[in-house]
Amino acid sequence: MNRPQRLLLLSLLASLTACGSTTAPVEVAPLPADVPQPQALAMEGGDRVTFARTQLAEGTSMTLRGGACRDVFVFLESGSVVVEGEERPLRPDDAARLTEVTEVRALAPSDLVIAYVFDPAGGTAARGALSAPGCTALPTDNLVRCDFGALEEHRVAEGKLAVRILFDADNGARLGALSLLAGAPDLAVGSHAHESSVEALYILSGSGEMTIGDRQLTIGPGVVAYVPENTLHDLRPAGTTPLRAIQIYAGPGPEQRFRAGPTVVAPSSPAETGGAPSSSFGAQQHVETSVTGDEGAEEEVAQ
Repeated sequence: MNRPQRLLLLSLLASLTACGSTTAPVEVAPLPADVPQPQALAMEGGDRVTFARTQLAEGTSMTLRGGACRDVFVFLESGSVVVEGEERPLRPDDAARLTEVTEVRALAPSDLVIAYVFDPAGGTAARGALSAPGCTALPTDNLVRCDFGALEEHRVAEGKLAVRILFDADNGARLGALSLLAGAPDLAVGSHAHESSVEALYILSGSGEMTIGDRQLTIGPGVVAYVPENTLHDLRPAGTTPLRAIQIYAGPGPEQRFRAGPTVVAPSSPAETGGAPSSSFGAQQHVETSVTGDEGAEEEVAQ
């Protein structure tokens, strides 16, 4: 079956998917009989953003279905994969943004984090179909890749947090901006809220406690933290291991505050430095205005 035929078939299958589905559709190519079959992706998150981590054996592939109602981000933790339409393989800490049905094939045993960002204009239909009335028009390019090593690194929170913005409006992010965070073990984030954006975090390493509204969440590797818009949240570190996390803002915008800090192009990735900032200089503390709970007074909190 050629690619146009496969796209047509998958589009027809998508039209049969029930609206409001809480699991983003993913298809995994069959494996040989002597290789354990992969489990279906267990997506975690909320109405606007969901995450899942998956493993691909060498030579196997999965089909991810972006569309007008959703963007798909592929972040490679380890291994090597090639994304349909792109000749160069992704390397660890590289990412790709997909807006149509696209195959991802493993060239070596690979660990990936998949994120779906849904268009709120599409309503519940955005979660089960490739398109729906009101969804953002698709760009002309399906695949946009981001090479981690070529990105500026922004230092904030007195140098304790290094941020690389992989996707934002500058490179065509429609529904969500994706960044990779690398923080010191004692990084703390004060209580703050994002008025019109959902924040979602997938924790790669590190530990601590978060308050999200009136809910307490213990974070660690594999945990998803979902912060609805205009919801106060903070981070209290355990202080034992560096923090690494994938961060998505839906819609994009709050990530631009990180650009206020000093920037460098670091020679190594957080994966190679254990999540710690890769140079020792300090950074100016970034300040964001937040609203406290009872009095409604404004306070300044470090980000």
